[in-house]
Amino acid sequence: MEDLSKIGSFALLGEADPVPQSLLLSHPEQANTLALLYEVSREVTSILDREELLRRVAERVKKIVNYDVFSVMLWNEQTQLLESAFAMCATDSIAARLRIPLHRGLTGTAAGERRVLRINDVTEDPRYIRCETGVEARSELVVPLLMQDRLIGVLDLESAAPHAFTLEHERMLSTLGSYVAIALENARLFEEAKENERRMRTELDTAREIQRQLLPTGAREVPGLDLAAGYVPARELGGDFYDFLPYGQGRLGFMLGDVSGKGTAAALYGSLAIGTVREIVVDHACEQTHARQRRRTVSPPGPQRSGAGHLPGRRAARPHSRYRIR
Repeated sequence: MEDLSKIGSFALLGEADPVPQSLLLSHPEQANTLALLYEVSREVTSILDREELLRRVAERVKKIVNYDVFSVMLWNEQTQLLESAFAMCATDSIAARLRIPLHRGLTGTAAGERRVLRINDVTEDPRYIRCETGVEARSELVVPLLMQDRLIGVLDLESAAPHAFTLEHERMLSTLGSYVAIALENARLFEEAKENERRMRTELDTAREIQRQLLPTGAREVPGLDLAAGYVPARELGGDFYDFLPYGQGRLGFMLGDVSGKGTAAALYGSLAIGTVREIVVDHACEQTHARQRRRTVSPPGPQRSGAGHLPGRRAARPHSRYRIR
């Protein structure tokens, strides 16, 4: 097999470029491999669902390397562990439950040292950790998935045959690994954006329900007054609140507030403001009632009423309903 260093200038860097026609003529075998890598790189970077992405990568890699087990482990910053994300034996997915720290086992060593490990016979390597995959592995190829120097995970291939992986396989998968790392990061960011959108939608629904419970269901009926109010948010959720509050005989208050923000926190702050004002109004009305009762108790008896209960020499007052709106 020819030395691949002769075509090193055609390695995929950044945006993948099609394989030049001159290379197809001079190095047909290597050119076909690069053409397949170009096709894979263009395809995987457009898939945003992680499960679908890894399945497609496994299928495409099978055309380049004859493996028995394909698995991907992703680096978890919180747990500081490599965690199995996907595993496939032949064409069937298998359970993936492995969690490994850096520098332990072949996968942890490759991730910790940021370099490819190609083991011709795992039975002779003390770092090898056997996994329940249904395949008695003899050789293994582990490729770290990096973005610049940031660890994304590892791509791990196993074969039941010793010496199954070559230097050419190592170079090809190292090239492909950079695109897989980018694709995985895109998928992670996409899922994170979807989760943030779901959380924001839930918060908006909660805040909208809080507002609906707080705002008056209709205009308050007050004798002698015609009241009307409307509430239309500029977007999905408004930041204003209002209420009509009777706070004494012949008195009606109108409250209008504006809370900074449009989320659940703003709605809860609005509920606190409305609840506080309503409590004050109730206490104020109770104090006025008690004051009137005390005045009636201590007031000296008035002149004797006559006739139909009116004071002598005075005309009966006309009933009225007058509110002062403040």
